[in-house]
Amino acid sequence: MYTELYTQNTYATNIENSPNVDMNEEIDKDFMQPSVDHVISVALSHGAVIGARAFEWQGEIVVAVLTTPFYLKSERDKAKDEIFSDISEQTNAKRLTVTFDVGVYRNIRESMTDEQKQRLFTIASASE
Repeated sequence: MYTELYTQNTYATNIENSPNVDMNEEIDKDFMQPSVDHVISVALSHGAVIGARAFEWQGEIVVAVLTTPFYLKSERDKAKDEIFSDISEQTNAKRLTVTFDVGVYRNIRESMTDEQKQRLFTIASASE
């Protein structure tokens, strides 16, 4: 809950300090994309997740997670669905991809080119 409030307050502060923004205009929060840090913190709150990295590319948030071992495919699928729904509900993310691909996780960096993001997005989307 604290993270959500912090993110909203940070957004409001940035808007107030921005030129060319009419503060009397209603902001449609349904179309606001959550911060990548917030998405990562929600992913890390899942019991099976031990590591999470994320990036945004063309309005889609890609989340790569490392988890504790799963013994059954059904357990893995259930965890993936839970992680996806937790992130969707708590962040209002409209376009989201969750992957367990270690290669995607390993290659996510703080600063990436659009080509690198596109390549990782393609790999993450194929692993769904």
